Amino acid sequence: MSAALSKSEYLYKMFSKRTKNKDRENYIINRIWSLLNDDRIFPITQQQIMRTNQKFKRALVDLYFPQINLGIEVDEDHHLSNSNKDFDRFRDIREVNENYYELRIKVDSNKNQDIEFIHAQVDMAVSLIKRKFLSYKFEGDWFDDLKNPQKVAINQGFLSSKQNLSFSTHVQALQTFGFTGRQMMRAGYPLEKLGYSNDYHVWFPTIDQGKNSASNSYQWTNSIEEIENELYITESLKNQQDIGPEIGWNKRVVFAKIKDPIFAKIAYKFIGVFSFDNVKSNQSKIYYKRISDTFQLNKLT
Repeated sequence: MSAALSKSEYLYKMFSKRTKNKDRENYIINRIWSLLNDDRIFPITQQQIMRTNQKFKRALVDLYFPQINLGIEVDEDHHLSNSNKDFDRFRDIREVNENYYELRIKVDSNKNQDIEFIHAQVDMAVSLIKRKFLSYKFEGDWFDDLKNPQKVAINQGFLSSKQNLSFSTHVQALQTFGFTGRQMMRAGYPLEKLGYSNDYHVWFPTIDQGKNSASNSYQWTNSIEEIENELYITESLKNQQDIGPEIGWNKRVVFAKIKDPIFAKIAYKFIGVFSFDNVKSNQSKIYYKRISDTFQLNKLT
C-alpha cells in the first residue's frame, strides 16, 4: 500500500470502489459503517480469503472486521439458489480461520421489499458488532499497522497466517527479518544471511489461479492443495521436464503473491512454513507440506 495514502482516502476507496455496481450491498455496508461511527474499527470490504478447495480458489467476505474476526455477508437472490456453495464457502473459511464468525443479511431483488426489514437486520448486526468490540482492547491506530505490517510482526515477535498482514513488496516482507537492502526481486531469500538457521528460505510464490499462470520466466507453476486435511504447495514446470528441490530450500517461509483487497495491486501474505515432502514429491511435481502456520522471529544471535 502506498505510504502517501491517507486514512480518509483509504476509507473512501474501501466503501466505494470495492462495492461499485452493487447497489444493495453498497447501501447495507455503508449503513453498517455509518451506524458504528467509530474510526478505531478497521473495516475491509471484499476481503479475499484463500481456500483449499481446488474448484474455488478464493472466498470473498462482503465486509470484514479483522480485529474481532467477524464478517458480514449480504445474501441476495443468487445466494438462495446456491445454499450448498455458501455452506462450502463458510466451511472453507473456517478451515483457515477457525474462530471466524459471520452475520448474514437477507436481501431480495423485489423493488417493493420493505426497507424497514433491511434496517432491522442492520441494526441487529451493528448491535452485535458493538457488543463484541466492548471486550476488544484498542492499541494504536490500525491504519499505521496497515502501512507498516513489518513493524507489527517485529513488535509481537512472530508471523501468523491468521493475521490480516499483507506486505506491498519483497523488501517490506524481508524487513520483518532484519533485511536492510533497498531491492530484492528474486523469488526467494536465505534467512541465514539475516542471522537465522540455514534451514530456512523466504519464498514468494505466485499461486496458480487456473489460468495457466506461472510464477516466473522459468515457467514454474505453484498451486495450493489440501490432502488428508494437510495443506501443501506444489511446484511443477510447464514443460513437464524432470525437476528436483533446490538445495537449501527444503523449509520455506512462504509469502503468497495475492491481490491487495482494496486496490487490486500485488501484495504478499504470510501463509505458513512449508517443508519439502520427500514421500509425495516426484520427478514432475514437488510437494511442500505446511508444518506451521506461525514463524517465530528469533535469530540465532
